[in-house]
Amino acid sequence: MTTQRPYRVYLIDDEVIVRAWLKERIAEAEDLECIGEARNGLHARNFLEEFDGEIDLVVLDLAMPERDGFAVLEDLSRLQPRARVLIYTQHRDPEYVRRSKKYAHGYMLKDEPVSRIMPVLRDLIQGEAYFSPGVAVAREASRSDQVVTDFRMKLTKLTPSEREVVLCAARGMTSRDAGKYLNKSHRTVEEQLRKIYKKLDVNNKAELAQFAVRSDLIQ
Repeated sequence: MTTQRPYRVYLIDDEVIVRAWLKERIAEAEDLECIGEARNGLHARNFLEEFDGEIDLVVLDLAMPERDGFAVLEDLSRLQPRARVLIYTQHRDPEYVRRSKKYAHGYMLKDEPVSRIMPVLRDLIQGEAYFSPGVAVAREASRSDQVVTDFRMKLTKLTPSEREVVLCAARGMTSRDAGKYLNKSHRTVEEQLRKIYKKLDVNNKAELAQFAVRSDLIQ
């Protein structure tokens, strides 16, 4: 019988005390495993470039020396695009929330009760989002941006060839027309469409066209 591995958590915070406390909480959980920690953005980038596994969750501070959390978010989108990201910070500035929303799935203030951290980590791993009450207004203001971000993140599931097929379908081309345009058989296009529908969780070309627009794949 195969046992599921613990969820891998990576910590990035310039405060030693915060990292140590988070590591202790994670070590007490059977379903979580801390695979590493970084004291700044530069250290984090080096780790991410060398790590060849898949990270499930990253707990990330924003204000750090030697590349801040926003730079790390860009690194994560490139090197660990499937990782869930929780911003764990003391900054409640709406601009910080807005900027982090492009890639982060949660935003938790450090002045929240410490008992909240583990439930929040598990919620994010299971696909939920979390925003501290103190940043709720900022979250509402950026909700439309998050919708676009969610669709853009789905684009990372597609190969360049599949994106070309999406563009053709969204522009109303038949499979034969798309095949001629892309120099491939219409059967290949149809097979790619079936895979694309599954990856994006859409059912037809109309929904695919909506996805292309909402993800900014086409204007």
